[in-house]
Amino acid sequence: MTDVEHEDTKTGHFGMLFSRQYWRTTLFASGFWFCAVTPYFAIATFADSELRKYGLSGGLAGGVGLSAVSVVGVTITVLLIDRLGRRALTVPPQWICAALLALIGLWAGAPPIAVLSLFLAFSFFTAVYGTLTSVYPGEVFPTEIRGTGTGFSSAISRLGAALGAFLLPWSMTNLGTTVTMLIAAGVAAVGAALSQWLAPETNGRRLTEASAGTTERRNTIPGKAAKRPSRAPKPRADPPEEFSEIPDSPGKERNNGGTGLARGTRGPGGHGPVGPGTR
Repeated sequence: MTDVEHEDTKTGHFGMLFSRQYWRTTLFASGFWFCAVTPYFAIATFADSELRKYGLSGGLAGGVGLSAVSVVGVTITVLLIDRLGRRALTVPPQWICAALLALIGLWAGAPPIAVLSLFLAFSFFTAVYGTLTSVYPGEVFPTEIRGTGTGFSSAISRLGAALGAFLLPWSMTNLGTTVTMLIAAGVAAVGAALSQWLAPETNGRRLTEASAGTTERRNTIPGKAAKRPSRAPKPRADPPEEFSEIPDSPGKERNNGGTGLARGTRGPGGHGPVGPGTR
C-alpha cells in the first residue's frame, strides 16, 4: 500500500509501449512470452502423435507424463521465485530448453527412452520459465500502461501459440523431425538471448522502481536489487544560549558575587551588569 500511495498518477496510452523509455520493456515482455509458448504449445498439443513418431508406442501416456512434469516445474518455481530471483528462473532454463530441443533434433536414431527423457526435461524447464510469463508483465510495466502492456504481450504470445500448433504438423510432414526440432530450438534460443539482454531482476524491489523503464535499470546488477540512497540525518541545532557561563574559580567568587557569571552579563533580575564595585 505504501508503494501505491507514493506512485505518480499519470494517464497512459498505447503509444507509450513503444516510447524511448518503455520499448525495451515491451520487447522483452512480448518477445519472451512469444518464444516461451511457441515450441511448448506445438509439442504439448501433438505430444501423443509426435512421441509415436519417435517410436514410443505409449504416446498418450508420454503426453500425460509431460503434463505431470509441467505441474512439478510450476510448483517448484512458485516455491523458489522469491529466493532465487526472477532472472535465475528465466534465463538459464531457456538455454537448457534450446539445447534439449537441438539434441532431440540432431540425435538421429536415439533410443525411445532417451527421447522421452529429453522431452520430459524440456517440459519441466519450460514450465519453470513459463511461470514467469505471469509475473514479469505485472512488474515491469508502470501502472498507467500495465494493463495495456500485459494485454499486448499476451496477444503476441497467443500468436506464437497458434503458429506453433498449426505449423508443427506441416513441418513434421514436409521438413522432417530433425529440421522441426531445430527450428523449435532456434525459437527457444532467441527467447533466451532476449531475456539475457533485457530481463531485469525485480525481486526485492518496489513496484515503482521495477517499472521505471528498462533504460533506467541498466546500472542494476542482475540478481541484486538496487540499493536505495540513504539519507544523512539532519544535524540538530543547539538551543540559543541566554548567557555564557564560565566555571567558578577561587578568587573570583567574591568579585562576581559567587554567581559564576561572566563580566558584562546581567545578574539575577536583569538589574545591570555584574562587575567589581557593583552591589
